[in-house]
Amino acid sequence: MTLLDVVLAGLLVLAVWWIPGVVLGRAVGLRWLDLVVAGPVLSLGFFTVLGVWSGMLGMPWDILSVSLSLVGVSALVFGARMVWGRRRRQRAPVPPKVSLPLPRGRAALYVAAGIAVGAVVGTWTWWQATQGLTLLNQDWDIPWHANMVRLIADTREWSTGLAGNFAYYDTVIEDAPIRNYPIAFHAVVALVWPLSSLGVPEFLGVFQLFVIALQVPLSAAVMTWYLSRRAGAAAIAAVAATALSSFPYDLLFRGPLIPLVIGLALLGPFLVVVLRAAQKRSLTLGVVGGIGAVGLFGAHASIGVVAAVVLLIWVVLASPWTWSGVRSRFLGLLPVGLVAVVLGGPLVLEMLRESGRVSEIQWPAYQTVPQAFGEVLLFSHGSGMAQWFWAVLVLLGSWALLRRRQLWWYLVVYIVAVGLAAFTAGSDGELITRLTAFVYNDAWRLVGVATLLAVPVVGIGGQWALDQVRARVTARPRIANGALSVVGVLLLVLVLQGDAQRNVSSMQRGYRAGETVTHGEREMMEALSAVVPADGQVLNDVCDGSAWMFALSNRMPMMRHFEVIPTLRQELLLEHFNDFDDDPEVRRAAAELGITHVYVGTGLIRQYLDQPSGLEDLDDVEALRLVAGNSDARIYEIDWASVGDGQQMLDQARENQVHRDGVPGIWESKDPDALADRNAVCV
Repeated sequence: MTLLDVVLAGLLVLAVWWIPGVVLGRAVGLRWLDLVVAGPVLSLGFFTVLGVWSGMLGMPWDILSVSLSLVGVSALVFGARMVWGRRRRQRAPVPPKVSLPLPRGRAALYVAAGIAVGAVVGTWTWWQATQGLTLLNQDWDIPWHANMVRLIADTREWSTGLAGNFAYYDTVIEDAPIRNYPIAFHAVVALVWPLSSLGVPEFLGVFQLFVIALQVPLSAAVMTWYLSRRAGAAAIAAVAATALSSFPYDLLFRGPLIPLVIGLALLGPFLVVVLRAAQKRSLTLGVVGGIGAVGLFGAHASIGVVAAVVLLIWVVLASPWTWSGVRSRFLGLLPVGLVAVVLGGPLVLEMLRESGRVSEIQWPAYQTVPQAFGEVLLFSHGSGMAQWFWAVLVLLGSWALLRRRQLWWYLVVYIVAVGLAAFTAGSDGELITRLTAFVYNDAWRLVGVATLLAVPVVGIGGQWALDQVRARVTARPRIANGALSVVGVLLLVLVLQGDAQRNVSSMQRGYRAGETVTHGEREMMEALSAVVPADGQVLNDVCDGSAWMFALSNRMPMMRHFEVIPTLRQELLLEHFNDFDDDPEVRRAAAELGITHVYVGTGLIRQYLDQPSGLEDLDDVEALRLVAGNSDARIYEIDWASVGDGQQMLDQARENQVHRDGVPGIWESKDPDALADRNAVCV
């Protein structure tokens, strides 16, 4: 991997992030400047809507098909807009276009400078934390994300049901614990990753770098400008967005929760579009907002809940605080909701199937409620080290919001977010568990949401502080302002230096030299493509990090994710495979699962786990031949011909296996097995 490879990958990300939204946005009638803000929201929404309906119609999900669809849809939209506009002009004068409230002139330069500083801080932090994109995240969710990207690229299909086929191919998929999974983010990455020269993990790293360095500070500035109309506030918010730890960094070392972060990074622009549409009764912005809503829901359903709560509070508490005002705001949001329901209805129905599983997950409280409140407000969650500079600005910003009646609604939004996060971290009560089921009752996610919503408050607090100082400087204001600017810059540099180092350390709790996947294990997994046939499967203990196998080598393991519950025959192999020479039931199970090779590594996703007993002492199994190995991992090949009718058994078993073109391993079993009565393999 060279720097040129990274730059080219970054350009691909930039193209897929903005170009579809720009093309469709111009067709709808948005201004070029508006598309800087609305482009990514519209892009993700377009991809999600197209994916949902193309999956139902059987359209392949690849760059050519999607590009042609974009051109076709944009042409239809543009034509419809021209016809509609001509008819409206014949009836009455057409009102001027409604645009987004964005800074101009010198204010735009100040805001751009803040975004640039935020971009530098975010880029440096991510690059240092990942050692130039060379470190793998060692936590739970990242191999799933990488595998989904490769799976969508290989199948050329958009379907939330891909998750069921991938994880539970050996049982009745409709009855499996995981059937559907939000894939909007993965599908977007799958469009452009094959065009790059990077592996899936490195390309995911570039995508995350892009979002942190550009989208996060841009979104913060846009939302803060909408609330305050002050350039200083927007610039400070843009800087704070990449300096605070709880969002985005804590959500990207832990998990990492990439789809959630991607969606939350677009929440600010989405809210600006929707609120502007509702206030000005703009049908154009209402359509854009509705499409964007589908995109946020497609990235992660919980973001739809967050957006809905914010909009509900706005409807009830925004100025004017009268029944007619509430009704007017509600009616203004109706076009957004109608467009979202019509275009995204099938996706909502699919994801509701998973709501029961999500609501059953509960994370126990790990501190008291007062401690949790303190950590959320002081930005010290997860580390115990307060970010005092930003915490003071949040306090000042809250005071400034309290003094502005028209912004009380946003202060309530922030307070609600803080309260939910604190009570989730500090209480196991039934009410709070039910209220937070949409985020798996996970306080880390809610702290991230609260931190994201705090950023505009930080910016407004910083602007209020600057205004107070300037108001007290009467003699030689130019000199005083210059001195104030110098002092402010020096203070900011000191703060950012400390925050950046802190965030690098935080990120490296996940991005580090392997406990789950060591360098040697990665080397062996990448070697599998040279020794394992595409239709074969690899027996593995997924807890040793071999969940990465498909993403790294394009070869399919038997167990494909850490939280999968094995079927009875999968469990038999995990516990007794080393009896392969003598036990016909073991051989039959291996044949039914298409096992041709065995992979054994030394890493562990959780250090308290033990290696399955069936994968011990494999050197003593006569039917196995060691074909590759190092100090961290070994690959064995099964000599089926050496065990009586073994080869015949393997060939006959393939009649009950469904294979899919372009995808290694078994896609689905025609003879599904029951799930074992146990927890997931790595729990």
